[in-house]
Amino acid sequence: NEFKGELNNVNIPYILFQAFPSLLDISLSLLGMLVEIPQLMLTYVNNVLGLPWWFTSGMTLIMLIYAGIKIYYIIVGRTPV
Repeated sequence: NEFKGELNNVNIPYILFQAFPSLLDISLSLLGMLVEIPQLMLTYVNNVLGLPWWFTSGMTLIMLIYAGIKIYYIIVGRTPV
């Protein structure tokens, strides 16, 4: 909250403009990692346990949504509980 109070006095669009490229890079690389790792894991689990395709694709979708929410919170600046 103290950090937020300090930000109110500063030109926020300027900060966003400064931070945006790095945030974009970070979020894109995070998304890439978060997409690849679960897919590899799910492919492995699928081969070992012989789970149906809808289960693995559903799990991937859930993980993607979760990653999206995380990145949104990173950009907005609030941490999800």
